[in-house]
Amino acid sequence: MGTGRLHAAITLNLAVCAFGASCLAHRSVTDQQVSSPGLSSRRLLDGEEWMLENLNVNIAQSYCYDDAEVNCNRYGRLYTWQAAQRGCRSLGTGWRLPTDDEWRGMAKQYGGIDDESADSGRMAYRALLTGGSSGFNAVLGGGRDERQFARLGAHGFYWTASENDSANAVFYNFAHGGLALHRQDQGEKWRAFSVRCIRTAHHVATLRLSNAVMLDRVAWSGSPPRAAAFAIVALRPARPMADVNLTIIEYRLVPQVGQIRLTAGSVHDPATQKAMLADLASFDRQGIILVAGDTVRRFHRRESIGGHVVETALTVYPAVGHGYRGGLATAAVAVDVDGKRRVDVPYDAGLAELADLSIRPLDGMISIVGSYANKSVRGAIFLEGDQTIDTRWLLQNAR
Repeated sequence: MGTGRLHAAITLNLAVCAFGASCLAHRSVTDQQVSSPGLSSRRLLDGEEWMLENLNVNIAQSYCYDDAEVNCNRYGRLYTWQAAQRGCRSLGTGWRLPTDDEWRGMAKQYGGIDDESADSGRMAYRALLTGGSSGFNAVLGGGRDERQFARLGAHGFYWTASENDSANAVFYNFAHGGLALHRQDQGEKWRAFSVRCIRTAHHVATLRLSNAVMLDRVAWSGSPPRAAAFAIVALRPARPMADVNLTIIEYRLVPQVGQIRLTAGSVHDPATQKAMLADLASFDRQGIILVAGDTVRRFHRRESIGGHVVETALTVYPAVGHGYRGGLATAAVAVDVDGKRRVDVPYDAGLAELADLSIRPLDGMISIVGSYANKSVRGAIFLEGDQTIDTRWLLQNAR
């Protein structure tokens, strides 16, 4: 099972300028008050975990606006492109600078950027700015070139990890003049802009499996677990090969945050495959369900979370003759919330490859990460609506 990777016209003027001489001719027009007592983050509608404040880690090639510490406290630091990547990595495991696709995908969930929305990026600007409905709390922190700071309160420039060429990278521009969000690809890397970091979820793989074993040991012993979990391991009956032939689908219940999560992964390394196939009894002892590659197995879970009833049905099919890439165990998943079908898709069959399905009744949403027809899919639906994540929904959200 491979994990998936997962025009309205507007006249551009100084309100949507690329950061440079024309921008530097204008100074601050407003002063947003922002407090950053500590790192905060949350999973947004795109299914990714984003920082909810600008990065404020003091490293080389980072600056406070006008060299004033009070501005770092309000707006975070301004970073060159290289420093932005180092700053995100300094936060710890999984944290990194988001790509252009990730910024664009996140913005799409709140209305879209200027040339991909009917309102020229105004809805996304309102939703993502401080006080907006998303909770993202973007600020207009301006920027810095080699000689001066400029555009505080007029623009919020945010780096992405995506390069346009060796000298320039893509950045996103919250423009106060047009009250719109724009994507621009000529950000000279030596300029200093604001930064938001994103944390990558580590999908089930060899190391994650050991965590599932430990959680199962707690859960199956009957003592109150912090997180009840079981993993479904689908094995091809053949000997280990260099190609993917050992698939893991993990179901994890985390009552404290009101979340059910299914993640998928594969073991590629032949030596690891061989060791796992040689020790099947240990999986049984830990309560992990082994699925033979030549049988169909069906599993059903019913959970109660914050007054919501969630029923998850997972069907695992034989490896041979199924799967978009062939030779892999495949699965389909159906999820009912309060008796209403909200998810009905292949988990890894046909054109769909889902890497992560997160059901969060307390947040009122279901999010998904994966691919459809080799196009990335990242999105979410609200439980208060009538949408269902099915193959039609995947097709509409693949890009």
